[in-house]
Amino acid sequence: MRTRPTVAVLIGLLILITIGAALAYAVSEHSPEALERPRQASDRLPPTAALLDFVDPGSARRVTSFRLASGREHAVFLSRSKDGKQICLFDTDLATGHQGGGCNDATSVFAGRKIQISVGFEGGPTQATIRDVRIVGIATADVSSVRVELSDGTARKVELTADRAFAWAMPQSDVDRGLEPRVVVAVGRSGKTIDRAETGF
Repeated sequence: MRTRPTVAVLIGLLILITIGAALAYAVSEHSPEALERPRQASDRLPPTAALLDFVDPGSARRVTSFRLASGREHAVFLSRSKDGKQICLFDTDLATGHQGGGCNDATSVFAGRKIQISVGFEGGPTQATIRDVRIVGIATADVSSVRVELSDGTARKVELTADRAFAWAMPQSDVDRGLEPRVVVAVGRSGKTIDRAETGF
């Protein structure tokens, strides 16, 4: 199911993008690599994290950190739900604990794809009031690099962390120029595109 980004409310709504065809994907996948590594002090969720009642805090792994165009510090966490049936990707405001993102079935986190992304922004619905556009996500082991393609035909390379995660904050100057992030592209070891995820913009 693909969902368009909506206007961010208090927690800055993020939408985990999946594909309807993946509902038929029945092959069990390995958990994302980050959930298998030893837990570190930096993996602890903020005490004010909005979704502490839903996720298992002990399973959380901080897979990347980034700064929004406005300067706010964010981190991306992977975690299991308390019942263990889902694995969740949440973009987290480290100051307020506000979170947004989504979850997939724990047996099919990538739903047969190479990347899963979550897109968010503050403000809207008009272009003039949109700010802090960001895209976060995770990638499978066979992805060597990720880039974001913009509405003007240019692209921005996004670094993958050791936990196979990525985060990209769009410069406000690009937002003000009317640019939009359209597609996230996953590139394989051969240098060829192996997946494309539309952002909904």
